[in-house]
Amino acid sequence: MFGNIEDEAMANLTKTLAEGPTPNGGAYAVAYWQDRKGNPTTKDLAKKVKVVEFDANDRAIFLTYADACGYVN
Repeated sequence: MFGNIEDEAMANLTKTLAEGPTPNGGAYAVAYWQDRKGNPTTKDLAKKVKVVEFDANDRAIFLTYADACGYVN
């Protein structure tokens, strides 16, 4: 029981939701923070980021991979 709550809490720390129009015509985007090996991690420890843009029907429409080393809050 507690494992699921902890897993969900960790998942929320490893991604960031950006609501509103996206550069490629989406309704919102989600950034998934990753370590050097591509494993989920927190934003402050991330070395890479995968950004998925979604349309208003929650369909992924664009995917961007980037180096997160130079990310500034």
